[in-house]
Amino acid sequence: MADEEVPQEVAPPPPEPEEDDDDESSGSSVDPEAWMLSFGDLVSLMLVFFVMLFSMSTLEIEEFEAIVSSLAQQFNPSASIKRPKPSADLDIPKVTTREAYDLSYLRALIGDKLADNALAVDIKLHELHDRLVISMPADTMFEPGTATMTTAAREAIDKLGTVIRFLSNRIDVNGHTDPDPISSPIYPSNWEFSLARAMSVANELRRAGFAEGARSFGLADSRFGEISLDLPVEDRYRRARRIDVVIRKDLDEWNNR
Repeated sequence: MADEEVPQEVAPPPPEPEEDDDDESSGSSVDPEAWMLSFGDLVSLMLVFFVMLFSMSTLEIEEFEAIVSSLAQQFNPSASIKRPKPSADLDIPKVTTREAYDLSYLRALIGDKLADNALAVDIKLHELHDRLVISMPADTMFEPGTATMTTAAREAIDKLGTVIRFLSNRIDVNGHTDPDPISSPIYPSNWEFSLARAMSVANELRRAGFAEGARSFGLADSRFGEISLDLPVEDRYRRARRIDVVIRKDLDEWNNR
């Protein structure tokens, strides 16, 4: 009997090496800085957008230069400040226009302000077409034969000064006397006497806040003929001795010369 062939054992093939997951992930082609491309596109679009807005806006050159100069001075104090230069060799200067107050409004305001003063009964307000006249009796405003004001008169002038301190209207202070000549070594005539009293009131108005200053005039008895002849002589003389604070309708051109 023929010899039977004995089957030989065949060794199994070696196992194929398993692929590592980490190798797969490390071998991927994803760029970690790819987001910068999108961010760059966004910034570029925003820049274009603001450039478009700037091109459509109107730039005030003077205000822009003032802001730049202010910032430059803030961060660099040693830098020189740029001043706007005139567009021509000769520029027309800017003129500040002031408005005078309405006389009817001033009359009501001054009347209310002086209502509680001791001299309120004797103070008269007369509104004419171009002026407001505040007549104050000199007999109760001053010590007899002097230009020294009484306490009640100072209080009245101080209250009046608080009203007119911001006025642009022209203001005059006129002193008046009666026709009888004064006999005083200090005042040679009624002219000097009336001027001294007018200046006393004007100075008190200045101390009360009327910084513009009022013009003072001594008119003596030159306006005595304007007082009604129907009044008794005593009343005419009493009304003649007065101080008139005259508020003009126009501006104070005297102080602007």
